[in-house]
Order: sequence, then structure tokens, then C-alpha cells
Amino acid sequence: MTRPAIYADVARGLLGAFVGRNNDVDGYWAMGKLYGHALSEGAHLIDIDVMRATLAPPSTEFSGMLLWLGHKLDHQLVARLIPPEKVAAARIVVRFTGNKSHGPPGDEFECVATLVDDLGRAHHAATA
Repeated sequence: MTRPAIYADVARGLLGAFVGRNNDVDGYWAMGKLYGHALSEGAHLIDIDVMRATLAPPSTEFSGMLLWLGHKLDHQLVARLIPPEKVAAARIVVRFTGNKSHGPPGDEFECVATLVDDLGRAHHAATA
């Protein structure tokens, strides 16, 4: 049986890859592109189903990023010797707060990655 802490570790690894600068869409930081997409859709949330490679609100612009996230999840599972069938769901939710960032220019966002194991337990990681 896989320990619950390992699932949370996978969620942290997936979240770190997702918010990192190496996650790009057509050469631009994915978070910036997602923010633009959210604004154009009048949304404050982006909901990503990593295992199904879907995004809400939907857009084909992010197809490559969704496939990349699926590969990142697979890599995290292999690195921790977790069989894929032990993960029932993997989601990332991004909430754009509308507040200005105190660091780099732009608006703040919060991200939560959630993995649900085969026993229905949810394991979370969040940006600070």
C-alpha cells in the first residue's frame, strides 16, 4: 500500500512543474496565457483535469500544455513507484485573485493540485 504522504509529494511535484517558468504555451509562461484566457472568458477560475487532459473554460490553445502535464504526472508516479491505477483523479485549480502582485509585475493567483487515490482519499498541494 502506498503511503498517503507520497501522494501529497506527487501533488507538490506536479504543482511545482505547473507554476514554473518552464511551463510555456507558444513560448509564453503558461500562467500568463491562462490568465489572459480567464479574462477573455470572464472567469476567475481555471480547472484542469490532468488525467483527462481537459480545461475549463475550454480552449484548444492549451492542448500541448495539457499533454505536458499528463507526462509530468506520469513521471512523478514512476519516480515514486506508484502504479497509475492507484490514482483516480488529478486536478489543478487556478484562482486569479485580481490583487496586484507584490513581487513580479502582474496579478496574484492561487493554485491547488489535488490527487485522489484509488481509495477515494484526496491529497492536496497549494501555492503559498
